[in-house]
Amino acid sequence: MSSTAVSHVIRKVHLLQNERTWLGGSFSSKRLLPIERNTYSTMCGSVSWKTLEEAGNNILERGYEWCDDEFTLLENCEETDEEGWQYAKDFSLTSLENKMSKMTTGKHWVRFRRLVRTKRFNPEIFLDKEVYILSEHFDSTAVNDISCLMLEVLTYVVLIHKKGKDNPFTFLQIMPNKRCLINQLNIGESKGKESTHMSPVDISFLRSTLKCFAEGERLDIRNTFSKTAKVSFEQRHDEKLLPGFSDRCKEISSVFFPKSEINALSSLWIQCLDPNYQYHCNPELCGTSCEFSLTLCPNKNCDVEVSLKFLSTHIKSCPYKLISCPLGCGDTIERKKENIHVLEVCSLREVPCPFQNIGCSVTVIAKDLVAHIEKDSHSHLLLAVNRMMEYQSTMRIFNEKIKSLEAENKTLKSMIMTTINDGEKSRKDIQLRVTEVSSNFKKLEASNMISLHKVSNDINNTQNQQKKILERLRK
Repeated sequence: MSSTAVSHVIRKVHLLQNERTWLGGSFSSKRLLPIERNTYSTMCGSVSWKTLEEAGNNILERGYEWCDDEFTLLENCEETDEEGWQYAKDFSLTSLENKMSKMTTGKHWVRFRRLVRTKRFNPEIFLDKEVYILSEHFDSTAVNDISCLMLEVLTYVVLIHKKGKDNPFTFLQIMPNKRCLINQLNIGESKGKESTHMSPVDISFLRSTLKCFAEGERLDIRNTFSKTAKVSFEQRHDEKLLPGFSDRCKEISSVFFPKSEINALSSLWIQCLDPNYQYHCNPELCGTSCEFSLTLCPNKNCDVEVSLKFLSTHIKSCPYKLISCPLGCGDTIERKKENIHVLEVCSLREVPCPFQNIGCSVTVIAKDLVAHIEKDSHSHLLLAVNRMMEYQSTMRIFNEKIKSLEAENKTLKSMIMTTINDGEKSRKDIQLRVTEVSSNFKKLEASNMISLHKVSNDINNTQNQQKKILERLRK
């Protein structure tokens, strides 16, 4: 990363202009519901603003400045009408994905179009121009190390604050935490303080600063109930504790925190805290071949750029470096393909005889395999005949077992049918008994009712006679 590269980090910022309609009315931003996004919003809709000026002031991150004066309509956008509008049912992500270029009455109630503006990273926001342009090159290992850790810290902190598991990250979730992280770096604020000077082995100061920020967020009382906060930063790569962490880092890097920006911040941070030129070049002593100058790996197909001082170390382990076959076949291969060559391609690799499944246990060099097959064809034929005889014997045994099982199956079927028939007969007998008992019970019930009725009549007669006797006595 050079000072020129730092000042040439350029990114596109995209916004949506939103409008709504109701029955019988036209589209207008004034018709948007209070619970919906405002006239201008981020693509995900997590943050919105009423005016473009307000959007431009709030969406611009620290370290950037606008390259142009205002947002303009995104050109060459697919599935839009003549004015760039796209139509949808509502502003949900599902509806926005199923957008249409033409409005359908009764189906499409909102519309939006994409606006774009270009921003450029400006190092002068952190360091004076006279300072940051002095050094052309930085230690690529240190920059990559700090950049990687910076991305992981941001991802970890965002996950602490994030609600929900699988939803994509939003502007509102990323930017406040990203702003806090950049402020934590204090780039330019510690210039001139000898206490912050790094020694040749004190790059760990930068690492500890980032880790302390991550742990501070984890231990914040406001994050007590966060599941991620229960996992320490050092355990971030444990898939059981924090699954998908690497994928989340890639997601943030691809949308909100690109590698070019992270490298720019890391380079400025190192330059600010490294007055002894341990991790970036000294322009007065640099000369024509700076040890920190980024150099492209000379191996074909390798696109890695490293500082010149680390080039020889990289080449030794570069997966694209051409090496000779370790078995001595004479082929030249890329280091990353060594295992495939040794196991599958090399003519000097040991291979088993293709007839090993029928008893040939010979192992030969790959280039001699054809000669072995031709030379030992007679023995291979005998092995095949013997194996066929074994198969015949096995098949004979299997056939006998199959006949035995079929006979046993037939017997079992007969027993089952007999049992079923006996059960059906018993069921019918029981049904007859139940019918008979039910009939007897009804007859008994009818007889009892007659007797009960007779007794009731006798009681009534007796009561009537008693009344007549009492009347006579009273007279």
